[in-house]
Amino acid sequence: MGKTSIQHKESVKSWNNNEGIEAPCTITLMNNAIMADIPEHNLVYTYEWNQFTNVYNKFGYYMLFNKGRMIVMLSQKDMPDDIKAAVPAYIKSHVDRNICKINF
Repeated sequence: MGKTSIQHKESVKSWNNNEGIEAPCTITLMNNAIMADIPEHNLVYTYEWNQFTNVYNKFGYYMLFNKGRMIVMLSQKDMPDDIKAAVPAYIKSHVDRNICKINF
């Protein structure tokens, strides 16, 4: 794939006192990792591609797991069509296919 990164904005839910709070988030799929930037809460998370053991495309989300624990969930409804079309190949080309099972 020609792109070195894919970036899109989505909304993430954080839970505080059992009340769901939505905050804008910028997701960047990079060559070495997935980065989630949540400026409203001054948070940046980085998830390296080699930590994923399963990837699913279900219910409008890409769900990336490490041994049964979901690490990243990407909402397809928040993705523009060009990004939505590019994400499956990008994921497949960046996870370690020796340890990660692609389930789509």
